[in-house]
Amino acid sequence: MTKVPRAGSALERRLHAAMAEAYGLGDPDASDARRLAGISNHWAPFRSWVALLLRTRREENAGPAARGRSVR
Repeated sequence: MTKVPRAGSALERRLHAAMAEAYGLGDPDASDARRLAGISNHWAPFRSWVALLLRTRREENAGPAARGRSVR
């Protein structure tokens, strides 16, 4: 059974982008909230931790300029 994502998580674009990157999803799967919810259901009871790690990994891979920091 696939859980429907909560309103807050459905609006979490950075997390969705990080999930799509980590799972190698292309369009339209990368923006399919039900597909992403199905993936995240497997993370229970550690959903918050996995979400944090995915967002952190994506930010670190983006580099300092993408994070709004000076590259001097």
